[in-house]
Amino acid sequence: MACDLNETWTDCFSEFQSLLAAAAAPWRCFALAGVNKEAMLSAPELMDAKTDPGCGYGPIRSLNALLQEGEIPSAATLQGEALLDVMDIIHQRELQYLQGYALTSGVLAFPYFFRMNLLQEQNSTLHAYCRGVARCVEMTMRAVMTTRVHSDEEFVPWIKELDREEHITDDQILCELEEAACKAESFPAIAARLRWRKHFLATLKLFVTGSKKLDTETACDIAKEGLDLLNSTVYERESEPVQDNRFFRDTEVAYWASTFTPTKPIPCMPFKEAMQMYKILLTQLASLKELLSMPSLQSIMEFVESLGAQKPLLPVRSIAVIVLFRNDPSESFLHGPSLLHRVLEELAAEHGAPLYLKIFDADEELLEGVIKYRIHKTMDPLKITPEQTMYLRHQTVESVRRWAVEMSKAYLIHMETMLCNRGLAHRRIMNALPQLGSLQEMAYSTDTSIFLATIPAVSAEMEQEAIKRMPVLAMYTNQHVLRVMELLFSLSLELDLFTQGELIPALWYLNFTQRAQLENLALLSPPSSSMIPETRINRRTKVPLYNLALTTRNVAHPDTIRLALLEATRMIADAVFVAACMMESRGLIDLSSAAKHSLVTVESIFNHRMSCLKHIRSPPFKPYARCIAAKPDFSAGDNTNPVKLSLYAQKTGEIAVGAAERLKQILHSKDLLPLRKKAIQSHLEGMERTARAVGASLAAFAAVCDDEEALKGYTVTVERPFLPSMPCFTLRKKETK
Repeated sequence: MACDLNETWTDCFSEFQSLLAAAAAPWRCFALAGVNKEAMLSAPELMDAKTDPGCGYGPIRSLNALLQEGEIPSAATLQGEALLDVMDIIHQRELQYLQGYALTSGVLAFPYFFRMNLLQEQNSTLHAYCRGVARCVEMTMRAVMTTRVHSDEEFVPWIKELDREEHITDDQILCELEEAACKAESFPAIAARLRWRKHFLATLKLFVTGSKKLDTETACDIAKEGLDLLNSTVYERESEPVQDNRFFRDTEVAYWASTFTPTKPIPCMPFKEAMQMYKILLTQLASLKELLSMPSLQSIMEFVESLGAQKPLLPVRSIAVIVLFRNDPSESFLHGPSLLHRVLEELAAEHGAPLYLKIFDADEELLEGVIKYRIHKTMDPLKITPEQTMYLRHQTVESVRRWAVEMSKAYLIHMETMLCNRGLAHRRIMNALPQLGSLQEMAYSTDTSIFLATIPAVSAEMEQEAIKRMPVLAMYTNQHVLRVMELLFSLSLELDLFTQGELIPALWYLNFTQRAQLENLALLSPPSSSMIPETRINRRTKVPLYNLALTTRNVAHPDTIRLALLEATRMIADAVFVAACMMESRGLIDLSSAAKHSLVTVESIFNHRMSCLKHIRSPPFKPYARCIAAKPDFSAGDNTNPVKLSLYAQKTGEIAVGAAERLKQILHSKDLLPLRKKAIQSHLEGMERTARAVGASLAAFAAVCDDEEALKGYTVTVERPFLPSMPCFTLRKKETK
């Protein structure tokens, strides 16, 4: 069969046979000797409907024929409620494209998208609306395809272009939409649809094509206007829009579009639900304005991680990447100082280590002091030439710059990763671990070879403590690495990648990364003033008496919210881990055996799954045996005493409830700035509810754990009631049959 857009389908097979006959080549069917052609044609691959590839033929008429014969009525007949229904159905079908489905499954079912000139002649109002939809589709595709946060199966690119009318600019389309809305004032609902389309297109245009801070701010403001319009009464409907099947050709559109993407019609989401999805989309787009005024890198990272955890639609994630990165994120990060500078500023302000920022800014006095100290401690000053001194100067500045560049790359990769879908984010985190291991090596090498972090030159009593706190670059790098490790385990739990037998080592490892972050932050914070000697420099030799990496440390402004949040998270993880161990010890759940029919041990599965952590230099990889060794044993010794077990469960439940109270205090803390609170509030509330659920489950367990008969009526299930990354072991009564 063959088809031209301007003709109907024609039968090619008879023409092919005629051509063969004219060429004296009669039609024959050949088969190998011993092959039964009838059996071959009856093979399951041909006759079984489940293996049918879907290739067939049928009468598919061209768009021109349907228009000429009137089977697709003139668009001029669409007025009033009928026009409103068509506009709302197109609006609903556009959402399918934003969700990742092919255009042929949705918007393109309205045939006039292929005949925009004809639509302009017949119905100028609908033409303005459809032209706005087509340009929104183009902007969406541009945003998605120019970023790298989507997987192949997540978005179907539209290869064959729509009738985009490239000579028509975005501003002209926006003006046409406003003019059409003014003409439709007698029908407020239609005017509202046209103005909303104008807002949506203007928002996408400014996000995708804008390059200035003002463009982003304006786009967010327009998105809020569009959200207000969606929330207005004029956008409400008492019933679903009525689809006139004469105007929507789901069957033919895939052939008209000449697409190779296998598609089938997808039912529209109810109008109210679709508009709710648009409201969420616009709310998320409007919230991107907060990124421009966030004071610290930590708050920006929290915002990005929180946005990714909400699982927004792909266009929202793509636009967030555009807002964050633009063309050169290392030079104009969020229209402010470069990311390199912000990293070094955070070291100075939050961790009290201004030396590296001053070296980066080429502070001559400090730079000379670092070089003189290095020469004095590791070289013979009498043999150093001026050329070697200049080389050491260049090496010192370049080492700080190189570390800052690599640290910035790690942050950029992390933010982009967090804006991928959850499965792709998990894979990219694993792929980033080798680079993070190399970054750890670079940071430690810079600390020890350039800034001599192992030679503080202080008294013997203070030396060990000083050495612990001096490798600032290494500890700062480790803080990010530990956070990435925590996210790796959180995503694995969220995606349910661990088997039930791997949950205990996974929970222990998660808790380990949280404790390590707290310990690392404690070391990274400035030491007490008694440990920081005064900066003294020999007037004659210009050699500092003590290491400047220690003496330049000063009073910092630690992120108390970050510390409190980490501590609360650790408390919840502690409670969940201990609850799992206690409930398993009473036979309520099996957390040790391999999955049914598994041919590999749980230990081998876990070690293989988490072998990616071997790329990390610090902390070293903890195998399954090490994780299980940390498991408290409630089946031996005094721990088997039911009374003690009940008391232990009560205390653990109190820890979980205490974590919930601490989270509540964080939400009401004056130190939590409004912008930061808005970004992480939903996550903190989910954590609080999870902590209370863990506490309630442990309280119920404590009440029955000393009664063997009562325990027989209970079972434990692994649930994620509030946050998909935070499991809860819930004690439930067995259902009676």
